[in-house]
Amino acid sequence: MPNAVPPTVPPTAPPNAPPPPLPDVGASLPASYRVLERMHARQILTRLAVPLGVACTNGGPWLDVDWLPRLGAGTGDGAAADSAVATALTVVACAVTADAALVRVAAKGVLVRKTTVTSEGVYGALRHPYYAACMGFGATVLAAGPAAAIPAAAWLAAALVVFGLTARGEEAGLRAIHGAAWDVYAGRVPMLGLWHAKLPSGLRAARWANLVREGEPPRLLRFLAGTLVVFAFRFGGGTGTVLASAAGGLWLTSLLLHRSLRESGARRRDGVSSGA
Repeated sequence: MPNAVPPTVPPTAPPNAPPPPLPDVGASLPASYRVLERMHARQILTRLAVPLGVACTNGGPWLDVDWLPRLGAGTGDGAAADSAVATALTVVACAVTADAALVRVAAKGVLVRKTTVTSEGVYGALRHPYYAACMGFGATVLAAGPAAAIPAAAWLAAALVVFGLTARGEEAGLRAIHGAAWDVYAGRVPMLGLWHAKLPSGLRAARWANLVREGEPPRLLRFLAGTLVVFAFRFGGGTGTVLASAAGGLWLTSLLLHRSLRESGARRRDGVSSGA
């Protein structure tokens, strides 16, 4: 059959071809999300937690500023230990901070941005585990003692608004990218909720390479250092000095680790671009 037309074979991408570009989702993002992102509201709110906690120790052993309320009066080595409420808040602050740190690792250790719907580990329990962990950072304010309860509640209320609107805005973009796959996931997993049943498996699934790609190890060290700083100002004296020294060590380690990871990442990219 000399006039037969050969069958059409659909073109295939070469094995090393880059993935197809993601759709532009800008038009699908709510105005509230775009405003919050332009204001860097999440970052500002998170960074306010430690100064707010330190301010709540005013009148205590290390901070005494006339124009600030003296919420920290009666704190210090021994004084805070005499209060059952203060002791309970210390336990709560430590527990929530540790839990939030573990959730950060479990979340960033498996997150795959935009190219797929991440449902592994803690993402099988709630859709925004990292934001839930960031809201747990409010426990840093509680580290200042009982007088910090109202400021901590105010911080948490603001965080619920900021992170809630941010999560909804991001979900609009994810729905535009993934379509039905995102709707199925969102219909099965709540936006916020209890993650503890998934935390052990989430930690086992976390990968160091993923944490490095997300820049999480240095940030996690700074997160823990901030809580230690508030505790240091609350207790003062020898206890405060030890806690402040530990916080400084964590902060310095985070800077060195950030630099090391950035340099190793640059070397890796150079090796890929040169065909090594």
